[in-house]
Amino acid sequence: MLNLETFYVNGIKVLFHQNKSFLTSVQILTNVGSSAEDPSIYGLAHILEHMFFKGSTKRPGGKAISRAANDIGGKMNAYTTYDHTVYYITILNDKFEEGFDILADMYQNPIFPAEEFAKELNP
Repeated sequence: MLNLETFYVNGIKVLFHQNKSFLTSVQILTNVGSSAEDPSIYGLAHILEHMFFKGSTKRPGGKAISRAANDIGGKMNAYTTYDHTVYYITILNDKFEEGFDILADMYQNPIFPAEEFAKELNP
């Protein structure tokens, strides 16, 4: 059985599971997926998933977020399903604070450049 601690930080539900691994995964799960889309905008949840990686106010530029993760030995990714979208970073335990900062910055401070949005709409 998975032993999860659940608590809230600034109104955000946090699930914590401690293990003996040398890696940590930090994930943000949103309750928005393709089921929230109107037929006229199918695919928008997936496009928005991509847009979060296009830069933030702290890390502007199309590759800055992924580069920041790579610089600390981390890997970032995301996926969209029918009912949710998940953004995550996997890092070494001793890089937790840096990894958390990258993921939180990406999610809280996206810039959604218009030219990148246009590329996503018309690849």
